[in-house]
Amino acid sequence: MTANHTPHTPSERVITLEAVGSRPSMKADRMAPLLTAGDPLADAVIAELDLYGPKARQALDTGLRKGLAGLDDRPPKAVAALLKRVETTPSWVDPLMLHRGDAVSLSSRPCGSDSV
Repeated sequence: MTANHTPHTPSERVITLEAVGSRPSMKADRMAPLLTAGDPLADAVIAELDLYGPKARQALDTGLRKGLAGLDDRPPKAVAALLKRVETTPSWVDPLMLHRGDAVSLSSRPCGSDSV
């Protein structure tokens, strides 16, 4: 399914950054592009939620709780694609680093603990 949506445009406050002063803050410069950025997959999921209603909402909710494999029925395509993306570990993740972080967190005393 392809979602048909209107392209995002910056608000007037973003267009007139120079009104803030001769040198707008670096934070404002970084935020402006984010206000017009989009997520095509998320937009497609929203379109499917609108199109299919409760059935799509139920599929998304169940899929987020139990995973894509936990769904009885085939979910709408964009919902299935979102669940698959959520369940897929990004290629840049270092499993060993995750394990080390977990070992550190489990070997620390809880805050406020008096025992050594």
